[in-house]
Order: sequence, then structure tokens, then C-alpha cells
Amino acid sequence: MSDTGFISATSIVMSSHGEPSEVLRGHELVFESVPEDCVLVEMILASVNPSDKSRIRGVYPTSIPDRDFKLASDPSQDVTGTLAGNEGVGKVTKLGSAQVTDINNVQISEGDWVIPFDFGSLGAWSSKLVIKAKSVVVIKNTEGLTADDCCSIKVNAATSYRMLLDIVTLNKGDYVIQNGANSGAGQYLIQLAHLWGFKTINVIRDRANYQETVDYLTSLGADIVVKDSELGTPEVDEQLKNLDGPIRLAINCIGGENAQKMARYLEANGTFSTYGAMTLDPIVVSAPSFIFKNLTYKGYWLGLFYKNNPVSVWIKTWYDILELMRQGKLVAQKSRHLDVSANLNAELLQDTVFNALNSSEKVAIQF
Repeated sequence: MSDTGFISATSIVMSSHGEPSEVLRGHELVFESVPEDCVLVEMILASVNPSDKSRIRGVYPTSIPDRDFKLASDPSQDVTGTLAGNEGVGKVTKLGSAQVTDINNVQISEGDWVIPFDFGSLGAWSSKLVIKAKSVVVIKNTEGLTADDCCSIKVNAATSYRMLLDIVTLNKGDYVIQNGANSGAGQYLIQLAHLWGFKTINVIRDRANYQETVDYLTSLGADIVVKDSELGTPEVDEQLKNLDGPIRLAINCIGGENAQKMARYLEANGTFSTYGAMTLDPIVVSAPSFIFKNLTYKGYWLGLFYKNNPVSVWIKTWYDILELMRQGKLVAQKSRHLDVSANLNAELLQDTVFNALNSSEKVAIQF
């Protein structure tokens, strides 16, 4: 059942770590066949996250495995690198053999939606992927699900899910304070905390659409929303001093002064966890915070969750999230689609990715 025909794909190839404008290029590629242990996936939607930019720049301790991809213009010529993009959902359009199963040993059929998870050399910013069947997770039951739901499972939704469960043991009524609350992970954290009986204090920037953002986060279940510029003011100090529960966990993805001010509101013996660094500014910690409040500072990287746990554990996380979405209890992160399907070519995809990486909005590429 193996296919020997050429398969064309429009893809973003990353040649090395560095600035995206220097190391990312759009190419028209060809895959020669679908090997028996692989499937052909046509991507539907691919997220563009701040973590993508960090990975491209080499902030994450992950290597870039070089792979030779054949150019459509001349299949005897190769371009070396990895396909970029860390999160997305696609549809299986061809099987390498009649009996292929995903990493969870679920049989794959043509037409199934799948979430590729092994983006070591095959990333989401490609119209098509020929990928090992054991490197995808099949979503057999798509009833009640959208591509947006599935597109953000691997990184943003799973990050928020695991942070609320793994960093400290929270009790119902405990408060979590987070910055970057309108980010994709922030939106999921608000909803999951609300579902599990935790309360959230959400720090966002003071932008022109501030009130619109407040209203949206409140609709997701946010208990309190404050401007980052108001951290440390008497009004916010008084508000957060008189809560009906302790602030036991701070979640940081910004860094710098923003994070430092947020940490001041933690209860004694509280925990401050960093999972991102949008500003790359250092976090300054005062000695009294350690001595008199006994605060704990630690990092969180979802990559270690995937590395240190068996497949069954993280598959359960994905399935739990998907079921909450089917039930309408969890909604996908709000993102704007950049549709490249009409006139897809290498230059268009490259320009779209660059625009997405520099956008202040949450965006996803629609193939």
C-alpha cells in the first residue's frame, strides 16, 4: 500500500537557531513516498506561539536535527534543516499500510484528524507532512470539536492543565495570580481554575482594548483582572490584601519588573513559577521574600512533563482536555486565522509566518 508518487508541500524550513528573519525560509518541497510506518497528513490549522519564537532563537535547550528535504523545482537538490512550527492539527489523507496505529495504539484511518507531536524535524508550518504514525495522536471522535480546539492542545492547553496540577497542590478557594493572562495559556488557565474551584487574579497590559479584554476574560471565569501598571498601587494592594482565600501560586510568563511586583502578593510559603519569558528581562528576588515569606521560585517547562512521564499519562491529559471541549466546558484560545489556502506558495507562507511571529494578537495559520 506504500505510495511511490511525489507529494508536494509548501513548508517553512529552519536552517539553524537564530533570528526568525535570518533562519526561516519558505520552500516548495517534495516527499518521495509514504513509507509503511508513516501517514500523509494535510495540515488544517497551525498555531504561532511566543514559544515558537523562543525555540527558533535557541532559548529552549533543544537541538535542531538536520534533515535533507528535496526541492520541488529540482528533486535532485536538497535544503537542509527542520520544518518549523510546534503545534497544529491535520487530517490523514494517505496511509503507508493498512494497519498503522498512533502512539496510543489506536488504528489510523484516512480522514482521521491527528495532532502531530514529534516536531523534532517535521513541524506544523507545512501544508503536508509525511510523518511516522507513532508520532501522531488520533482524535477519533471529533463531534463537538473544532480545528481551533485541537490545534492548541499540545502546548498551551496542556501547559495550563499541568501547571495547575503539578506545581503545588491547590485547594478549592485558593488564588492563583498570573501575568500574560490574555495569552493562550492564560485563557486556558482561567477556565481550568474556574472548573476546579480555584480563583484567579489576572494581570494584563493597559491597551486600547483593555475593557474588552477584561470582559472577555471575565466571561471565561476570571475573578479579578488588573492592569500591570497598577501592581504595587495602594488600590490594588488593598484589594488583594482582603481576599477570601490565600494567593498560593504565581504564574509568570513575562519576567522583569512585572514579575517582581506580582510576587509581592504571594502568601507566606507561596510558590512563584515561571513558564515563559516574553521580555527576557531578569526576575529580581528580594532577600526578605526568601527569609521572611519563605517563597519558592521554580521553573515549569512542559517539555519535561512529556519527557519524564509515560505516554499514557500525557495522552490522558490530552483526552481530558478534549472531553472538556466536547462538553462545552472549555473553549479554545481566541485567535485570528491567517488563511493561506487560496494561493499558497512559499513566499506567501514565509511572509505569513513572519507577520504572525511579530503580531501582538494570537494567530493561527489556516491551510
